[in-house]
Amino acid sequence: MKKEKKKSKKKVFINGMQKKIDYDVYMLIRERDSQLQNHEMALFKYALIHDAKKEHTEDEKILYDYCMQFETIKQFLEIHNKKVDE
Repeated sequence: MKKEKKKSKKKVFINGMQKKIDYDVYMLIRERDSQLQNHEMALFKYALIHDAKKEHTEDEKILYDYCMQFETIKQFLEIHNKKVDE
């Protein structure tokens, strides 16, 4: 019977340096990164909807201001607005 090898360390780059971290920590970081990307995409989609509307409630304005704190969302909107203007 073969003994299964358990993954214990994973090589990652942190600030340009290669480090070994526990596999469980690596999986947690990967999951959190995915969740953050999904959150940013949802905010980006909301920002597109916000730009299409003419009137906004106070809550919508607050959420839009929160969206604009993300540099990637600002950049995506600038690109999107340039394409729409053309």
